[in-house]
Amino acid sequence: MKKNKKSGYKKGYMTVEASVIMPLLVTIILFMVIFCFYLYNNCVVFQDCYISALRGSQIMDSDSSEIKSKVEVYICELLDNQVFEYGKNSDVEVSALSVKVAAKSSVSNMFHSMGIYNKSSMDIDKSGEAARIDPTLIIRMKY
Repeated sequence: MKKNKKSGYKKGYMTVEASVIMPLLVTIILFMVIFCFYLYNNCVVFQDCYISALRGSQIMDSDSSEIKSKVEVYICELLDNQVFEYGKNSDVEVSALSVKVAAKSSVSNMFHSMGIYNKSSMDIDKSGEAARIDPTLIIRMKY
């Protein structure tokens, strides 16, 4: 190959550099997309747990088993519509003072087959809790 008169480099050096840089860039972008899916699912699971707990804490005229069944329906409806690969693993605890909702989900790991990250899935385990406060008692309370 002949040297270029202006720059002094041989022709074809851009092809060699691109063959090294482009696979690296594609891999980094793929990592970022999968990590964004994981972060999105993490935020949504936490948000939906808290929303379900809040809805359950606002039910005052029912016993705890009825509240628990309603909250389980709430969390399943919310997570089924928003989270990728949700496995319906939720736990609801209802007490006289609070409602606690915990949910588990997982995001499959596409890099497992490449040997980059050895776990087959990235697990998400979040919980949300809301206090059960009767508004009428709080409003009528005298200090």
